[in-house]
Amino acid sequence: MNFVEENEIKNSTIILVGPSYPWLAEELGREVFGESYDYLERYYDTKIDFEKMNNLGNRVVVFLSDDDPFINLENAKEYYSHLKNIEIKEFQNKGHFNTGAWVTELKEILDYIESEKAF
Repeated sequence: MNFVEENEIKNSTIILVGPSYPWLAEELGREVFGESYDYLERYYDTKIDFEKMNNLGNRVVVFLSDDDPFINLENAKEYYSHLKNIEIKEFQNKGHFNTGAWVTELKEILDYIESEKAF
């Protein structure tokens, strides 16, 4: 999203898969990454300028899992609800999207991208 803001990309579809949000990222980042957190601190401290994002006219589609142990679904929904043109798609029982949870491919997202709804 920061790339989109900085480069003023307009009227596009942005797809976010299991995205974090600032207060989760800091809390979880320090717990999971320990000393390596300092390396990632710039990423975690980055805030989204929702007003600018809304003015760029982009559509944002957020994919989340209802049982992700790291990304709280309700907090993520609340954070991203500041975007005007947003669609939140919920997966059931997919956990955290990574190899540790055996989620290495989400066909539903590929199907969505290939559909005309994505663009």
